[in-house]
Amino acid sequence: MEPFRFSLSRVLDYRRMSVEQLSVELSQVELARQARVERLHQLQRAEIDLLGDLGQESGPSTNGAGAVHTVGCLDALWSDIASEIGVIAAHQAQIDAIRERLTGARTATKALEKLQDSELEEFARENRLREQAESSETAALQYQRAHVVRR
Repeated sequence: MEPFRFSLSRVLDYRRMSVEQLSVELSQVELARQARVERLHQLQRAEIDLLGDLGQESGPSTNGAGAVHTVGCLDALWSDIASEIGVIAAHQAQIDAIRERLTGARTATKALEKLQDSELEEFARENRLREQAESSETAALQYQRAHVVRR
């Protein structure tokens, strides 16, 4: 009896590899996004600190030069915050696109796996039928020999 061979096994292997690669890619982009979110939080904390300095009645930012410097720092900080928000949004769009591709790849893989399972079941069923036919033929031959010898 020949072993089962799925005709689309290479395609299935490729699909599985594609799912794995997309999963890795998704993880990498999610990690990059998370790092940017943490950076954004740092910038927002710095913004709160600078705004607090401006609101204090006494301190380095209450005199004219200090206040101008603090406002300049705030402007730079707001620019950095806007930039981080843009990068985070781009990462999120990339994550969404990868998830969509990953869902499609998983669906295609599952469809091929179901096809493989059904072909394997059919292969096993055909082998059982073949074995039963061979067994019946062998029994019939043995029966004929036994009756021919007696006569």
